[in-house]
Amino acid sequence: MLTRRLLAVVFALTLLGAMIPAAQADEVMNFVSGSATCTGAQFVFEVEPLAQVLRSAAVVGGNTGVEAWDSDNTLLGTFSDNTILYYGGIYEGTIPFSHTPIGPVTLRLYYEEPILERPAAAEEGDILADTMTLSVNCGEVVPVAGCDMYVNLTGAVVGQFVADTPAYWGPDVNSQTENPTITIAKGKTLYVFGLDESGQFYKVLLQCRFLWVPKNTLGPNPDKVWNNTPLPTRVVH
Repeated sequence: MLTRRLLAVVFALTLLGAMIPAAQADEVMNFVSGSATCTGAQFVFEVEPLAQVLRSAAVVGGNTGVEAWDSDNTLLGTFSDNTILYYGGIYEGTIPFSHTPIGPVTLRLYYEEPILERPAAAEEGDILADTMTLSVNCGEVVPVAGCDMYVNLTGAVVGQFVADTPAYWGPDVNSQTENPTITIAKGKTLYVFGLDESGQFYKVLLQCRFLWVPKNTLGPNPDKVWNNTPLPTRVVH
């Protein structure tokens, strides 16, 4: 008799969960605290018990994810947890960074829709529940207002990185940036000014600062503005 009652309760919660809109995900979970360094982030988030039960009665497994982004819109890493309990609670996690963050780090907490017994709900996809911005100083130069006013862009072309790469202070393999290492992610676009005398390094501009990167890490930018314009081959210093 007790088993039948429990099954009836679960069935009722499942039906009720089907009627709760995805827009209420921001009421289901939220960040409690967090911190970040140049190598990773730690965070704590809370899941509301009743809302979690109603939303997830038909879910197999858990359903939360966290993404870390820097101010340059680079994805630094992700976290997922498939052990979220239906009665809610406090959870914590860490995200090791794949790149050195530029500026503050923003964490985005998602309610991930796994395979449900309700196909319509599964089509909703991931729902943003909360965000949190964390201050972190990794030695980057703060952007200067009006940088484009005093940097001569004549002959420069915007290129796109075809591979992740560390940046260098000069066109030399022994001049790699350190403490922290400045890493430029694949897909990033920067102004390219030309090559060094050896033809092995491109000179680029990142946040009003000139850096050098290996030639084979950069290619033309395929967007509608630059339309694969060839990168400059002139020698620069």
